[in-house]
Amino acid sequence: MNGQYDDLERELREVLRRRDPSPDFAARVVAAAEAERRRRVVLFPVRYWMAAAAAVLTVVGGLGLREYQQGLEAKRQLLMALTITSEKLNAASDKIEEVQRRSHHE
Repeated sequence: MNGQYDDLERELREVLRRRDPSPDFAARVVAAAEAERRRRVVLFPVRYWMAAAAAVLTVVGGLGLREYQQGLEAKRQLLMALTITSEKLNAASDKIEEVQRRSHHE
């Protein structure tokens, strides 16, 4: 058991030992930082415009939904008015037929 512990300790020391960076390390870090800075500069306006477009679409969609719902309500009211009108016309037609039948029998 102690031998396994020694092997593990030796492996950890090897992995964690101090090493000098490669000669181009500083240049790579600077280049990566510059690339990240350029990426953020380019992405900021894109993100801004995407957020603005999403906001506009949300507002327009909301207005469209409201108009759609108003249209459905108008349709419902029109159908109700047509139903009432049809019922009234049918009742009037029935009265006219009744009067005509009476006048034919007299």
